[in-house]
Amino acid sequence: MIEHLRPLERFKVDLDKADFQYDAAQAMAVKKLDDLYSRLIARQAQASGLRKRVGDWLSTLTARRRKIMPERGL
Repeated sequence: MIEHLRPLERFKVDLDKADFQYDAAQAMAVKKLDDLYSRLIARQAQASGLRKRVGDWLSTLTARRRKIMPERGL
C-alpha cells in the first residue's frame, strides 16, 4: 500500500521507477522531511492519550494554559 508510506519509504519506491533519478540534495531533503514526519506522528500519539485530555481539562479549570510549541520544520 503506497498511500501509507513514510516520506523516505515513498522516495525509495519512486527511485525504482524509470522516470526517477537519484539526487543527493533531494535525498537529504526527504530525510529531513521524514524526521519531521516522525516528530509530528510522535506528538500526535502523545497528545491523544487519556492523561493528556484529563490534564487539559484540569488546566481549563485552573485557567493555566500550557503553551504548545510548534515542531521546527525543514
